Amino acid sequence: MNNNQNQPRTIASLLILTLVISGGVGLWFYRSQRGLRPTGLNPPPKVSDQPLETIGGQRDEHGCLGPAGYSWDQEVGACLRAWELDTDAKEAARMAVSHLGSSYALTIIEVSATETPGPGCYLVTMEKGVARDQVEVKLDNWQVVASPQCGLESCHGLDLTCGSNVPQVCDLMYQLGDRCRQFAHCQILNSRCELVLDPKFAQCKACFEQCEKDFPQDQIQLTQCESSCAE
Repeated sequence: MNNNQNQPRTIASLLILTLVISGGVGLWFYRSQRGLRPTGLNPPPKVSDQPLETIGGQRDEHGCLGPAGYSWDQEVGACLRAWELDTDAKEAARMAVSHLGSSYALTIIEVSATETPGPGCYLVTMEKGVARDQVEVKLDNWQVVASPQCGLESCHGLDLTCGSNVPQVCDLMYQLGDRCRQFAHCQILNSRCELVLDPKFAQCKACFEQCEKDFPQDQIQLTQCESSCAE
């Protein structure tokens, strides 16, 4: 008697279980057809760990701008255009790099003979790092006689000045406004250290200042807004 009373309950339980399984299978099939993953299994968006793209194109592992014709020279210890340097000019570049110290994206921009009479008299112009801070090393009779430095005198922010007081080490901590700095660098022009701004700098700065007005209390939204300014 008890078995007969329990039979309807058993059948009802089996029907409910069947419906649950069928619904789950159907939902899985539907989501798989639409390229969706089950809730909670979507992978987090990929965040690039590469440095910001610099003006001029892609850099290789040494920081050399290949699309601009620069390649790494192991002997010199810097990026250069090999066809621009004869044997003496290349030796001058090697001595200048040895004096300055090899570093990432160190690039030989120009090696020119000075007006000083005699052998081994050169002015070697280089750019340091992705910020493209410019430095000159002067050689007289194959001896380094001067090394004036020209670069950004701050590590963060948009209050930019160029001069010889370049920080030796900058912390890697990101600060608001830093993304627009990729559009600015220092360069020696007419024997003076001058700030050179890409046309994108003014646009990026204006965009960032508008972000500050739009999201004064929301750091996350402000950071996301600034990211779009540098695109």
